[in-house]
Amino acid sequence: MAQAALICGHSLRTAPAGSRHTYVEIVQDPVRGTRAALLPEEPLTSAADNFTTAEEWPALVLHRTPERSSFTLLHRGKKVAAHTWETAAPATDHTEAGATAAALARVYKLADPRPLAHILRATGDPARHQGELVAALGLPPLPTGYGGQQEILAALPGARVLARRGFLAGMRDTMTTKDGVHPEAPAPDEPHPARWWVLRTAGLLFFGAAAVYAWWTPDIGWFRSTASTAVALYFAAKLLRARRRRPVSSSLPPEAS
Repeated sequence: MAQAALICGHSLRTAPAGSRHTYVEIVQDPVRGTRAALLPEEPLTSAADNFTTAEEWPALVLHRTPERSSFTLLHRGKKVAAHTWETAAPATDHTEAGATAAALARVYKLADPRPLAHILRATGDPARHQGELVAALGLPPLPTGYGGQQEILAALPGARVLARRGFLAGMRDTMTTKDGVHPEAPAPDEPHPARWWVLRTAGLLFFGAAAVYAWWTPDIGWFRSTASTAVALYFAAKLLRARRRRPVSSSLPPEAS
C-alpha cells in the first residue's frame, strides 16, 4: 500500500491492521504541496482516489464527528459507494440503501448484502452504525481515539510515516522500491547559502529582462526569444521550489474542522 501511495500528493501514516489490511491517516505538512492544493476532494479521499487507481484492493475512507459519520468506498480510483448517517436524519430510502449495500458486498465479496442494507438504514447513533458496518465487512475495528483525536495511528505497533514526494521523485521511488519493503523517507533538502539565492535571483532578473526585450523587438528571432524565456522560467522554478521547501514555522498548521 505504501508503494502505491508514493505519488498521492499527501504525507500519510500507515499502520498494520491485522495481516491483510492497513490503517491510513493524513499527516499534516507544514507547507501543503502544489498537487494537494489543486485536488478537489478532502485530503484522505483524494489520496485514496490516487493510490487505488492501479490496485485490485479497495479503500474505505471513514469520517466521524459527534453528530455525523460517513464512508466513501474507492476502488481502482473511482468512487463506488458512499453513505452518511446523521443523528437527526430520517432512515435512508430502501432502494438507495440496497444499491449501496450491493456495491459494498460486490467489492468485499459478501454473498448477502441485506445485513449491510439494514445497517445503512439505521438511525439515531451514527458512530455505532459506522462501527457495525466496518465489522459486517470483515474489517479490523476502528483504532482507539478515532472520531475524537487527530493522527491516532502513531501509537500503534508498526506505524510508519510515508513522507510526501514530488511526482517525479514518487515515480522514481515507486520503480526502485522492492516489493514488500516500506519506502524510505526522502533525504531532507540542504539549506541553500545566501550566494545560491543571489545568483539565481540575478539570473531570473537578467534572463527575464532579456526575454521581454527579445519578444518586444522584432529583429530578434523566435529561437533566441524562446531560449531566454525558458532559462528565465528555469530560474523561477528553482527559486519557487526552494522557497516552498524552506521551513516556515516550528509548529504544524491547525487542523481543519
